[in-house]
Amino acid sequence: MESNTTSPAETLKVAVAAYNDGNLFEAEHLCHAILAASPAFVEALSLLANIQARLGHGNDALATYEQVLAVRADDAVVFNNRGVLLQEMKRFDEALASYEKAIALKPDFVDALYNRGIHRTASSTQRVGVGLRPGRPYYRIDSSPQF
Repeated sequence: MESNTTSPAETLKVAVAAYNDGNLFEAEHLCHAILAASPAFVEALSLLANIQARLGHGNDALATYEQVLAVRADDAVVFNNRGVLLQEMKRFDEALASYEKAIALKPDFVDALYNRGIHRTASSTQRVGVGLRPGRPYYRIDSSPQF
């Protein structure tokens, strides 16, 4: 972390800002520092999964999302993010199941509803290129996590 007096929560705020600014390597470094000091800090773990996904480390991101869900099985945002990742990995049935789980947890979750809709409109024989429309964020995190 930045210094001995910086709390994991304060460092997470810096990591979120770096992530939102597109400084993924800085955000990743900060998440690892947080997790070294506080391995159970699930918000940092969730952000790390998003970073790994954006960096193209799909298998690592998927494993990290699974770690988050093992602790927080009711997190609709993580299920939606996991669905986007699975869809990018062309694991379409698993992606749909993740979107469905996100919607079951939060029926008014617009991103998950949108992603499920995009998924469903794709032909079952031609799913190449399925995904969120350009300009739409892929991985959503709450920039003001609850502590």
